[in-house]
Amino acid sequence: MQKQRKIDRRRPSRDFFLALMAGITILTVVTVGFLYYQARLVGRIARIPAFEFQLPIGLPFFGPTAQGSSFTDLFSGTGWLNASNTTLYQDFAMTTLSYPPKFEWEKLADEEAKKLKEKILFVRLEEDGTDKRCTGSQCLIQKGLELFLDGQKISLPSELRTPELLNISIGAIYPVRNIISNGADKFWILGGVVKDGGQYRGYVYKFDPSASSGQAPEFTKIFEDSDFLSPYPGMFGFGGTSDNWLAIYGAYEGIAWQTKTKNSFSSFHNISRFFPIRVMGDSVKLKEAKERFVSFRPEVIRDGKNWYIYSLTPAKPKFIKLVEDEEEKISAAWDLTKNLGLDSGVESTFFAVESPFDSAQGKPGSLLVLITKSDEENKTELRRFRDFGFDKSKPLEAMSSNINTLPGNVVSARISGLQKFLDGENMLFWLSNDGVFWKEAKAYETVVFTDPQEKLFWRVKFVPDDDLKTSPVLDRLGLEWQWVPN
Repeated sequence: MQKQRKIDRRRPSRDFFLALMAGITILTVVTVGFLYYQARLVGRIARIPAFEFQLPIGLPFFGPTAQGSSFTDLFSGTGWLNASNTTLYQDFAMTTLSYPPKFEWEKLADEEAKKLKEKILFVRLEEDGTDKRCTGSQCLIQKGLELFLDGQKISLPSELRTPELLNISIGAIYPVRNIISNGADKFWILGGVVKDGGQYRGYVYKFDPSASSGQAPEFTKIFEDSDFLSPYPGMFGFGGTSDNWLAIYGAYEGIAWQTKTKNSFSSFHNISRFFPIRVMGDSVKLKEAKERFVSFRPEVIRDGKNWYIYSLTPAKPKFIKLVEDEEEKISAAWDLTKNLGLDSGVESTFFAVESPFDSAQGKPGSLLVLITKSDEENKTELRRFRDFGFDKSKPLEAMSSNINTLPGNVVSARISGLQKFLDGENMLFWLSNDGVFWKEAKAYETVVFTDPQEKLFWRVKFVPDDDLKTSPVLDRLGLEWQWVPN
């Protein structure tokens, strides 16, 4: 007869449950902490602004051998683009992809040029640097660090009355339309740069003599003291209309603000990203013992939703186009200096509006450009720049070269760190892990590849619309992907 084995049916002790709960709690905390750390790490990588990069990150929850990697293309070069499959226009100064700018650049015959020179007033400095700006019958003149109104010297604002004042500059802001004005919608802008320890602080004032109380001229400070704080010396440039104007600090790395006024309320938009070192900077040897960074003194022209920036500084010609969005905020920019051949052999260029953009008839605006060559004879010529917006005659694309250089197969990917402007719904994306079969992709949505391969590509298509005045702009594209080592 077999013995019956006695089964111990005692319940686990209270200490056992406490230990179990403690273990579960610790595991939960570790898991949440890891996920939080992983999210912070990926977030930090996506925000790295200065260079393209590729950095493997271990992702143990994808499996014992799974890895994650990230990459961002800032479009500062062509190293990560497939040149033969890229038809979009690449602006190497602004580091963007867009439709190609479309314009006419015509040299005028001597007889026509002579007639136009007598009619058109170009904003430019005198040989000694004197700047004269007139609004109606009154003229404001800047000579060195001094300011004169109709020949009478006027005192500068208190912040500029210091031995640390480096320079001042002026600009004239005109009415919204060319109509007879009582002076309320036209005024001058004064900018001054003061050395402040190891930095340079810019001040901007509205100067309106008609608003003066008593004998002292009226200066109204526009921006906060920190809005134009820079490690680089520079000079101000201004332009626009009374309801919408720009202040640009022209330095090795520029600072710029758009000021919009409606119903006596002003709003300010920082547009400094369109004036980076690639656009503004140049390093030259001055008379001082050490090398100093200098840039150019900007001058601003507004024509409808288009803005044009050129240089008043000798031997530093520049031509930049800015475009507004539907809310009249400047949202995109193109450096057209090289497109017009102004980057070599040119001493100076001065621009003036010949005919403004006609929105009712869709007629493009035109600028006249007075060019002085940097040859021995300093020959001058007059050209006409007619702006047709952008060439949207067909869809254009950009395709990357292989992004994954890591030793493994790509199993999934997503687009991250995407920065684009004026795109509407006309920018389409795809991802591929072999360059043959493509899967449509949307920002921050993961694409899974059922057939893992060793490569990774992205592709974008710009689908044209009827608005030729603007172009979608792709400023930055980031990728995150998972791969399994071989």
